[in-house]
Amino acid sequence: MQAPARVFIFDLDGTLVDSLGDIAHHLRTVMVAQGLPAPSDVQTRAWVGSGARELIVRAVAELGGSRSADATLVSTLFDAFMAEYRAQPVITTALYPGMAAQLDHIVREPDVKLAILSNKPHDLTVRISEQLLNAWGFAPVFGQRDGIAKKPDPTAALAIAAAYQVAPAQCVFIGDTDVDVETGHAAGMPTLGVSWGIGDRHEMRAARPTAAIDHVSFLFSALRDLGR
Repeated sequence: MQAPARVFIFDLDGTLVDSLGDIAHHLRTVMVAQGLPAPSDVQTRAWVGSGARELIVRAVAELGGSRSADATLVSTLFDAFMAEYRAQPVITTALYPGMAAQLDHIVREPDVKLAILSNKPHDLTVRISEQLLNAWGFAPVFGQRDGIAKKPDPTAALAIAAAYQVAPAQCVFIGDTDVDVETGHAAGMPTLGVSWGIGDRHEMRAARPTAAIDHVSFLFSALRDLGR
């Protein structure tokens, strides 16, 4: 890989790891406990990407019936969901097949740095990354933090570039959603959209990433090409 791309900023859920099953499981648990319908994996998939609270807001809006505008219910469900998720952050969550080999290729390249920026709460982002991605030296690992606007706001992405003392154009933002692509655009970074994850592939492509790939096995070569 040649300059300008030297820092690769990855989304977590739907990009590096398949976490949909665990998110849906914990959401079903807390929804049913409140007497609400149990959402399916398909429904949950449509609601993720903008943070845990927004996940609950969308679930209540769709399945809450007469309680769909109940802010107290949203807060109760959010607190319960976070407690459940923090108690068991990794049940079925795992790297996508082939991801480990691709990361091995990437980190063998000289002067390449990897980072993570997620809209998942920061503590969960760190715990899951430490459990599943520790071998590849991702740093920094940022989730949603108080006082820092979440994606697609570019603040956190630009902070990662600044930490490595590189221009935004020397980074690539990689993710599976339109939010990820919009984050990269807002930060002035080339973007790589991936379609194997949780996000809607049509919405991701409509956001006009610099490049897009449909299979994990193309990750290293796509980043190499963007780095030329």
